[in-house]
Amino acid sequence: MKGFQRIQVFILFFGTMLLVSACGDSGKTNPSYNWKGAAGNVSVSELVAQDKDNNVEKFPIGFNATSTWTGMMSYMNNTPGSMIIGGVVVPSSGSEAGFYFDPNTTTYTTGGAPEWVTTVDQIKADPKKFATTKADAALPTGFWYVWVQVDEINP
Repeated sequence: MKGFQRIQVFILFFGTMLLVSACGDSGKTNPSYNWKGAAGNVSVSELVAQDKDNNVEKFPIGFNATSTWTGMMSYMNNTPGSMIIGGVVVPSSGSEAGFYFDPNTTTYTTGGAPEWVTTVDQIKADPKKFATTKADAALPTGFWYVWVQVDEINP
């Protein structure tokens, strides 16, 4: 390899490394933490009555389905406070709870079979287990509901 070609390869390699390090994760975000929904988002907290680890987790939940988001907003206007929200569990170190719900699957319910509803602490203890198990044959793998307090609405 001639001198000029070596310099080009050197510049290309180290220029690319510099660019990658400059654009890399600063530690403040987790690129695999894709919880945001296109239709709307809520910030929630675990119900104090269900907290078992003396740390009331707070985390966001995103909704991609406009019809689900609109229905939930209508329900919350008539029945504010805690509610049951769920979706497919995605383990993530970027979330305070150790997981998030896939916004393509998030939904809410005004009631549910007890075997479909778990606690935030139970999922937090082993999110990989919840992501790979079925609450019921009628639900997709990894789909679970939790009782949460809606703290903030972010359309």
